[in-house]
Amino acid sequence: NRFQNFIKHLREMGDEVIVVTNHEGVPQEFHGAKVIGSWSFPCPLYGKVPLSLALSPRIISEVAKFKPDIIHASSPGIMVFGALAIAKLLSVPLVMSYHTHVPV
Repeated sequence: NRFQNFIKHLREMGDEVIVVTNHEGVPQEFHGAKVIGSWSFPCPLYGKVPLSLALSPRIISEVAKFKPDIIHASSPGIMVFGALAIAKLLSVPLVMSYHTHVPV
């Protein structure tokens, strides 16, 4: 999918990448990028869509240790608010994009 291709391309270009996703039980790495799963709950109107703030102390600590140059948040869900909070907390620039695919 689009995210996997984006991560793969960044890693092939030599960028260091960590991924925070709203899925628990994900692989610990993808093409050399560390993957951190976050607890999520089903969207009230679309139960197949998981939602997460991704704002746990564990996630904040992992992102702080990584020391990102930039944070990219891409979500139609509430995870962007967690990314915004972490970016402000760490004084890191944030870029956001909105893409959606609602399963029917």
